Amino acid sequence: MRRVPLVALAVIAIATSAAGGQTRQSPRPALTSQRLPVECTIDAALKRLQRGSVPLAALESPAVQRLVRENRARWRERGIKDYRVCVTTLNPLYASLSETDVRGGVVTVGRVSAGMPGVGSVGRGWAPFAGTTVENLFDQIESLTRERPRVASFGIAVTYDQQFGYPTLIRFAPIDPTAVFDADVTWQVALTPSPRVALEPVSAGEVYSTPRRGRVVRLGGVFDLLFEVDASTRDRVRALWPNRAVEIFANINCERASFATGPVPPDLIGNALGVFRHPGGELVYLMEFQSGNRVEYCPISMDAVKLD
Repeated sequence: MRRVPLVALAVIAIATSAAGGQTRQSPRPALTSQRLPVECTIDAALKRLQRGSVPLAALESPAVQRLVRENRARWRERGIKDYRVCVTTLNPLYASLSETDVRGGVVTVGRVSAGMPGVGSVGRGWAPFAGTTVENLFDQIESLTRERPRVASFGIAVTYDQQFGYPTLIRFAPIDPTAVFDADVTWQVALTPSPRVALEPVSAGEVYSTPRRGRVVRLGGVFDLLFEVDASTRDRVRALWPNRAVEIFANINCERASFATGPVPPDLIGNALGVFRHPGGELVYLMEFQSGNRVEYCPISMDAVKLD
């Protein structure tokens, strides 16, 4: 069975008040006195989620564009530079969580966990992630408004925090919900200012100093599609094997190990170059196989390979 991940996102704004018949800007309020991180789990996100409560607007709607500009300006005016953002991405086929620590407006640590909704693996293990900031999330909304999918007419809905303006929800979906089953995507955003304890960095994996001989003992445990759909997985492989990454990506072939039925071919023997993290946090072997005059590579689940 081939498994694919998915990926992750977030956003913030202000308020003014009138007093004594004269309009004036209010002092900058603190986000909150709570410094314990918001719970970053699928269950917690679903409790926070208000899916469908905001109608979809046309992507080219002037109101959508105006609100993005206004709230971005308000967020910048607040000058909030230290925070942790949890972004839950949900669609009918895949779900992901990402957590990012931002200090001085710059990402310091990011981690991600992805998998299929309802399976229960999302959030159990983490993989390294480049991270996302509130500014990135504003960019994401603007990018979505420029999308023009050919398969159906799409709309967008964004809700903002009433006091600070950061989007607590972003939804990008077909206007007709029956048009494309897996195209309805919702990002739920939660933010913690200046959390007491920083996130621990997650290792990308390990490169074996000497490749280890291994035999495939179970078919179907391959992850070749990761390299096609998940940029963060490619980044991890580049970080681990910088001098071989181009060759690896050009020669991914898991065809012989991907069949879910039938006996395992006795010659499915190769070298494990090391392990890297799947977006769900699982460690995966990067196997090297000799095929005629070519060297081919395949990422395979650790329980599908027996090393000598």
